Amino acid sequence: TISNDVIQLAFSPVGAGIRKAELTQYNTQNNGGGPLIMDQWPILPFSLSTSNRDVFEVIKADTTGITMQSGADPDRAYSIRKEFVLREDYILDATITFTNDGTAPVLIDAFDMHVGVAHHTGPEDKQYGGMLGFDYYNGKSVDYLKLKQKKGVLEPPFEARQDSVVWAGVKNKYFTVILSPGLQIGAQADDLQPSGIFTRLLDQSEIERTGEGVAGSIRYPAQTLAPGETATITLYSYVGPKNYRVLNKLPNHEGLIMQFGLFGWLSKRLIDTLTFFHKLTLSWGLAIVLLTILVKGIFWPFTHKATLSMRQMQDLQPKINALKEKYKTDQKRLQQEIMALYKEKGVNPLGGCLPYLFQLPVFWALFTTLRSAVELRGASFLWVQDLSTPDTVMVIPKLFLGNDLPINPLAILMGLTMFLQQKSAPTSPGMDPAQRRMMTYMPLVFFFMFYSFPAGLTLYWTVNQVLTIAQQLWTQKRSSAAPAKA
Repeated sequence: TISNDVIQLAFSPVGAGIRKAELTQYNTQNNGGGPLIMDQWPILPFSLSTSNRDVFEVIKADTTGITMQSGADPDRAYSIRKEFVLREDYILDATITFTNDGTAPVLIDAFDMHVGVAHHTGPEDKQYGGMLGFDYYNGKSVDYLKLKQKKGVLEPPFEARQDSVVWAGVKNKYFTVILSPGLQIGAQADDLQPSGIFTRLLDQSEIERTGEGVAGSIRYPAQTLAPGETATITLYSYVGPKNYRVLNKLPNHEGLIMQFGLFGWLSKRLIDTLTFFHKLTLSWGLAIVLLTILVKGIFWPFTHKATLSMRQMQDLQPKINALKEKYKTDQKRLQQEIMALYKEKGVNPLGGCLPYLFQLPVFWALFTTLRSAVELRGASFLWVQDLSTPDTVMVIPKLFLGNDLPINPLAILMGLTMFLQQKSAPTSPGMDPAQRRMMTYMPLVFFFMFYSFPAGLTLYWTVNQVLTIAQQLWTQKRSSAAPAKA
């Protein structure tokens, strides 16, 4: 066993892989229950497919390092030596050496170095499909491989690629195991180089508590060693939280495993801002509130203009109705006259929509940031025990179709604010009755969509809605006090 301030690693003598990782900064049950232990690994990180049943003996060990050597094997003329040194944070350096101990050339068969298994650390992690996956970076781009189980059938059951591998990692919603064999400090030009990757979906028989998991490995080609010759693999690993600020410090773009998506550049800025507000307030809940206020403040001029534009169009409704009556048999002329009216009054018919469209990238970036923000895991705020899960305060058993009904006050408050926001918003004059009915039901649709979202996301949307209501009321008051245009 080796350890530092944030992690403790235990190694198995069989296969010389990581048997257990204890993350001392994280709890098992989010808000209590002792340190998080990652040990549901039927396939151990750093074990090799050709020697995962070999017994290794410890030949050197201290608090931060361990060296293990494979025992004698009459069926194999080479030995394997694994050296591990734990650095700061969650980084483990590793050197694996193959030595031909015989008097004749020996073939080392092609093998897989196992990255490990990603599985759910708790029931709450299964949201958004659990976000289980295997990713690898080839030096140019990242491939995010997703294996899915449909009706008990794995589709596909596995995937193999021949490619360069700078790093490869398995991940769940909050944690990851990454092995980086490429371009690392200390690597030698004659190190064995990976030839590809392999990943497969595990089933319940292989994962005891969590029911499913994703396994991955880095593939190495066959190698012939002359008598007394050695072959070496130098690499490092990261076993810990999906914390972008920590991962981004690693030299091979390991932060890409966060999978922020199209607006990743924006997600990174939002994480930095959220972290800054947390340092000021020492509360992730208050940090989300301040971030929401900041984002709303940035978009205030645009949404203000949109509200004014919609109100101007509402004021023009009597004239538009008159034009509809006058040109009801000539739709082309009607559209021309309406556009002429808009131009005369200085109204942009798209002015009420475009500012809101500009906000969609920000909302999506916030969604991808907060949905798997390990910083929120176990963080409390007001009555919310854990901002990474719904703020359930009680459960009514067997209430709806035989299912339990969780009571989530923040989600209920969010639904109420959406209803009030819709009532206070000016209506578009061009909206037909069907569209109006659809808009009436939108708060209800969003309420059900958001009901089981993490409280951190629901908190953001609730505060955003409250600020939107305040802005609309303020704009309406100002426009009512201003003299109307002729």
